[in-house]
Amino acid sequence: MTPPWAATAGRRRVIGRDVVLAALATVLALVVAVFTAAPQVFAWWLGLLGLIALAGPIRRGGAAYRSPPDLDPDGNVDFEATSALARSLRDRSGPDAEQHHRQRIALHSRLLGPDHPDTVLAHNDLARTLGEYGRTAEAVEILREVLPSVARTRGDEHPDTLSIRNNLAAALAAAGRPDEATRLFTEVLASRARELGALHPHTLSVRNNLAQLLAGLDRSDEAETHLRIVLDGRTRLLGDDDPLTASTRHGLAVIVAARGDDAEAERLFVRALTARRRRLGPRHPLTLATRTALAELIRRRA
Repeated sequence: MTPPWAATAGRRRVIGRDVVLAALATVLALVVAVFTAAPQVFAWWLGLLGLIALAGPIRRGGAAYRSPPDLDPDGNVDFEATSALARSLRDRSGPDAEQHHRQRIALHSRLLGPDHPDTVLAHNDLARTLGEYGRTAEAVEILREVLPSVARTRGDEHPDTLSIRNNLAAALAAAGRPDEATRLFTEVLASRARELGALHPHTLSVRNNLAQLLAGLDRSDEAETHLRIVLDGRTRLLGDDDPLTASTRHGLAVIVAARGDDAEAERLFVRALTARRRRLGPRHPLTLATRTALAELIRRRA
């Protein structure tokens, strides 16, 4: 015969197990409901438990659409990654960089959606990497694919849209499609000048890109005009010794020398060399490039 206390203990174990299962089911239902209705709250709750890697992307996903950060005009984008994994993938370089950027695209698309700024950034970085590999046609296709989404969600004149268009123009130029690149650079330049002003750093950056392309197309007069505007703007905004100013001055010197004005070209090279020595050091590759160009000019004049 089973003692009464043994039967009671058995019933208590059964009841206790049912209570635990019911509690777990309730908690699970609550978690699903909160995650579906308010992912930011769910992320905060996970953060309290120390699950920062998971909480991060969910929180970013909810907040980014209200105030999305902007892309840098030159493609040097400054977004935070959506998680520790994404940050790790973003910073990868070398022969396996393509795979890592594709993983970022899959991660961000799944967690944040295809139109999220971090997803756009991942596409942009993948295109840049493919360009570095010499696969410029693929880079063009990736940027063409993401551009309509950015334009639709942020507008044609939004800085992100203009940045993607600037990068697409650069990819087209690298892919041997200069006419399309010239037209696109010109459109982006007009938009940036209208929205930001002619001397804004972003506007000057696009104008510099256009000038370099025109110089390569033997449209030196147009390139020189653009570079003089860029040089004036960067000198006023950044100072005479800034590396960007020195780079612009070096590029202008090359064009001036090509049209035969050796005296002005020498003055420009000397100022660029002085700035690069001071800011970059005498052994820096850019310093050496300017020194070599100046020496060649002097030798030619002699």
